[in-house]
Amino acid sequence: MRKHGAKASNEKSKRPEPADGKALSEKVVGTYQIKLPNGLFTLTLQKDGTSLHVKLNNSGEEESGTGKWKIEDGNLVTGGEEGAAIMKINPDGSLTLIATIENGVRENLDPKISSLGSMKKIK
Repeated sequence: MRKHGAKASNEKSKRPEPADGKALSEKVVGTYQIKLPNGLFTLTLQKDGTSLHVKLNNSGEEESGTGKWKIEDGNLVTGGEEGAAIMKINPDGSLTLIATIENGVRENLDPKISSLGSMKKIK
């Protein structure tokens, strides 16, 4: 998972065709979203253990990527090429980022600050 302010990848967004919309919705466990100062971030978890990450910047530029996800010790763990994130699953279904892992190093985040930016479940 990319940190805020990290370099954008040159990877183009892969949007499903309208005919694929129903097939994609049958594969989805949940879709979560958070508004960031510089845009909107959406995380979609699929039943096969893959995740889709889409960041839409305020300027309209879109970055996308894929990763893996699993539930471990009651938390959601997502991972991609650039590292991993550990999120607390809240009773209301939202997700709160509690730690990141990059280059094998875990960084725990301040609970007061990270709880302000919880990702809301939208689907």
